[in-house]
Amino acid sequence: VEQLSAWALCGLSVVIAVRFWRQGVRYWIIPSVALAVIFNPLAPISFSREEWVYVHALSAAAFLFHLAAFRRVMRRMLID
Repeated sequence: VEQLSAWALCGLSVVIAVRFWRQGVRYWIIPSVALAVIFNPLAPISFSREEWVYVHALSAAAFLFHLAAFRRVMRRMLID
């Protein structure tokens, strides 16, 4: 299960980074790539249990931000 979630999170982070690149939002590419590196299943980074709590909380916040930004873009597209 951990390996599957690492693949999913890494892949989603790469997709988000590419989306930001295409939209010209360069300042969010670095955090997206950082998440892809942290959750990279081919070369995993080890953290203590306490550190993983913070990594997961920050990752969840970043993904929620991406979701909110994506919804705003979709609404604009539907209105225009």
